[in-house]
Amino acid sequence: PHISEDDTLVVVGDVTYRFRDLRNELPQALRSHLYGAYFPEVHEFLDEVVLNLLLLKEAERLQLVEQEEIVAQVELAVAELRYQRALDIRLQKKAAEVPDDALREFYEQNKLRFKTLHKQDLDVILVKHEPDGPFWATLRRAEEIVERIRAGEDFAELARAHSAHYSASNGGRMEGLTDTAVGDMVHGRPAFRAQLKKLAEGEVADPMVAEAYDRKKLRYTRTGVIIVRVVKVYPPEQAPFEEVRELVRSNYQRRNYQRFEAEIRDEVLAAAAIEIYFDNLPPI
Repeated sequence: PHISEDDTLVVVGDVTYRFRDLRNELPQALRSHLYGAYFPEVHEFLDEVVLNLLLLKEAERLQLVEQEEIVAQVELAVAELRYQRALDIRLQKKAAEVPDDALREFYEQNKLRFKTLHKQDLDVILVKHEPDGPFWATLRRAEEIVERIRAGEDFAELARAHSAHYSASNGGRMEGLTDTAVGDMVHGRPAFRAQLKKLAEGEVADPMVAEAYDRKKLRYTRTGVIIVRVVKVYPPEQAPFEEVRELVRSNYQRRNYQRFEAEIRDEVLAAAAIEIYFDNLPPI
């Protein structure tokens, strides 16, 4: 938890893979593993990263990019990206032309969609379970830490000294967490989030078993004990139209995607010089 975004994890030749690369590329299902200090599957992901970097080096050594069939594949992939980008630009232009009164009507019809998300600031400590010791000993250590917090000791100092959670270097503080982020970064079990909702600001929860879902074993694995204090709660609020106009426009574009796409297709076809050689096409 005390490494920085720029710290190096792997070097393959002249390629450096840093911690920020891992954070950006790690699959959603493994984010809770990273934050909760359960690393077997994260290490397997890094194995794949290293293998792919080695294969890239091998492709460079074999000069694959110069081979005719590879060139054709690359050109096709680039062309597909250009097609999609051209469509995206036209869709954005269509959305930009939607008048404000239509956007306001859409906003009024879908007001709940434009509420701010329920968020909260939390202080977190993960007391890591040592596999060689009994789990009750880990739970007892967590209970002692909770007693010290409730007695007035500084949470941040205790987090830096005892927490294996990703937030330890920040004194355990995690800000602006949505319910989804709590599941990804603190604890994935619904029972944990239900317990959080019962806490008032400033209140420390009783210690709760921390778990990570092991996809290979198809079960949760106990990783330690989690301690959480609710710092501040931000209830959902209705956002005024003026503040979310562009978000409304984006939602309007997604809702009307098929209509916009059909209009763009007709416009492109009408403006293009196209010859179709029916004699050379397969029969309908």
